[in-house]
Amino acid sequence: MKRDMDLIRKILIKIEDSKEYPIRENIKIEGYDDDSINFHLILLGEAGLVEVDSKELSNGTKVIVEVSRLTLKGYEFLDSSRNKKV
Repeated sequence: MKRDMDLIRKILIKIEDSKEYPIRENIKIEGYDDDSINFHLILLGEAGLVEVDSKELSNGTKVIVEVSRLTLKGYEFLDSSRNKKV
């Protein structure tokens, strides 16, 4: 699967807009399936932009159990992605 920077930005905005932490429900974004969102949440966790808890299924697939919050690095990334000059 390829990295989708538009999806990454949309996920970060969705997390920032959440009024409840941790987020235990699947994050839904129109036009994207759960597998794509899950893959990108794992990438965001690996990059240190969000705190996520995941579990590994018996087939080796990682799934997100909950999103705890954006990190400071995540907020900074989101702010820079809103800047049209960047």
